[in-house]
Amino acid sequence: MNVMNYDRKALKERAKASLRGTQPRPWKVTLVYLLIASVLPAAVSMIFQIVGSGGMLSKMIELGSRLDAGYYMDESEVLAASANILFPAMATGILSFFVSILMSLVQVVMGYGYRDYALKLYRGEQTAVKNVFSGFSLAGRAICTAIMVGIFTFLWTMLAAVLGVCAIMILTMAFAAAGSGTGLLTFLVILLYLGIVVFAVFISYRYSLAPYFILTTDMGTMDAIRESKAAMRGNIGRRFVLDLSFIGWGLLVAAIVFVVMYGGLFITILTVGYNMVMSGAIAEYMDAAMSASVLTQFMGGLYVSAGVGFLASLPLNLWLTAYCGSAEAGFFLVVTGQDDGSAVSHSAPEYIPPQPSDIWNNVPTPPTFTPSDSQPPVPPAPPAPPQPPVIPAPPEGPAGPGPDDPIPAAPAPEAPAPETPEAPVEQEGSEAEAPTEAAVPAEEAPVTEMPAETAAPAADEPPKEEG
Repeated sequence: MNVMNYDRKALKERAKASLRGTQPRPWKVTLVYLLIASVLPAAVSMIFQIVGSGGMLSKMIELGSRLDAGYYMDESEVLAASANILFPAMATGILSFFVSILMSLVQVVMGYGYRDYALKLYRGEQTAVKNVFSGFSLAGRAICTAIMVGIFTFLWTMLAAVLGVCAIMILTMAFAAAGSGTGLLTFLVILLYLGIVVFAVFISYRYSLAPYFILTTDMGTMDAIRESKAAMRGNIGRRFVLDLSFIGWGLLVAAIVFVVMYGGLFITILTVGYNMVMSGAIAEYMDAAMSASVLTQFMGGLYVSAGVGFLASLPLNLWLTAYCGSAEAGFFLVVTGQDDGSAVSHSAPEYIPPQPSDIWNNVPTPPTFTPSDSQPPVPPAPPAPPQPPVIPAPPEGPAGPGPDDPIPAAPAPEAPAPETPEAPVEQEGSEAEAPTEAAVPAEEAPVTEMPAETAAPAADEPPKEEG
């Protein structure tokens, strides 16, 4: 399955953002996981080693003290003393082996639980400390998947190693027959060894998503392995680059552990050497008790230095473990198409520089006219302005002069009102013409003062007959 718009930076940014504001805090959940999955197995193994080596060391001290005292032992006593030393050590070693296997299974199951927590963390779902123990509900499938993945990885790696060894033998014989130097052969051997390592990493990446299919589906072991191989087809390089992008943080954690651990170990060596010089053990013969004391001090300083180095790098390691787990869970969701798209980038359109044709294509086209038009069309007339509203005539009655009106002259003598002319009587065969003045509305006709003699029309005169 090939993801077209996979964006590693967007995926890491979302994984980093998922650590902020989450309750409970991711470092608390990671601390519980590391204490159970890493510290507990290491502490149990250390206790068994100390107990076993302490019992064997005490027997060796007792045997050395007898030899120093000149105590003579025959062959049977030597065999009995050796058995007394070796048998407890062997029993402790066998018990430690079974305990280490049990702790490894606990690590596998806790790893599944932490992946489940990382999935919820990346999706933004509600998380809890109990999520790291969710792997125990599917411990059977988880352990079977881990065993089968280990077997397949081992077999493929061994096949590559056998082919590499055969190639090295053929090259060795070819160079020996040609009488060439061994420098090129050494380089080729190193190259083949690196190729085997790369092939083993490639195989491990093919099966790396099987635990997530176990967590999110009801698949069996072989189905999950097949789905992992199908999902990682074309994405192994992306997963390798994603893991490689965290190498800076990993080197910083390793540097902190290295400096603190070997600094404490150097201080332990100086302390042991100073005690030996002050006690005169260097100038004189060092007995078995002194050797045991020196060895005990050295081992104790080594364990203490390792513990202090682990505590010094713990804050950064807690944050980095949650960060990497969330990014790995996001990679699974993106590859399988279960992500909501926030980790998939949508690339911007390709930039195309302006072309000369764009200038010519954007020139405005002039207006065209029909052949019948001799002149360009006349633009339409602007719309007529709105007519002012008609102001009604003021009411009848005297109105005083306004402040801007001129002073009126003296009133003239009133003239008699003109008589209203009577309508003429229509006669047959004759047509009466209506007066022209009647066509003009009363409000628009001009008002003209006329003398009394000419104002009255001749009402008594009959209309003239035509013909």
